[in-house]
Amino acid sequence: MSVPPAETQAKLRFPARVIGRRRWVRWVVAAMALSCGCASAPAGPTMAPLGDYETEVGVSWSLTLVALDPGAGGLRWTLLDGPQDMTLTAAADLVWLATAFDLALVRPGRPRAAGPSQRIRVRLCDRDDTCDESSGTIRAIPTR
Repeated sequence: MSVPPAETQAKLRFPARVIGRRRWVRWVVAAMALSCGCASAPAGPTMAPLGDYETEVGVSWSLTLVALDPGAGGLRWTLLDGPQDMTLTAAADLVWLATAFDLALVRPGRPRAAGPSQRIRVRLCDRDDTCDESSGTIRAIPTR
């Protein structure tokens, strides 16, 4: 897989706190495709970086995964790592509902604290079994 130049990578970084912004991922994929400057197209599917996310407890978080595929479809998505109860739907949506158990442990009477970052890792393969992986993190934060 070809990697965009360093200046392009800096422009494509995800904000540290993104809650449910699907359009941002689509923009990143389009920007990668246009600014890659690659001598040739990648041989297999290419995923957008997942990034780092925070979500409030009790608020459903979702992210639509997108990819560039120079081949003719037949993409298979697989969730390799993720928080307990995170699911990957047939429509390539990652969905998770954080609970109080995902927050950091605190002493009684103390305010709740954000939980530890949990790794998300997704694999994308095409019909020819050419694969790409992307990873990121997510953590639960107390409801305001």
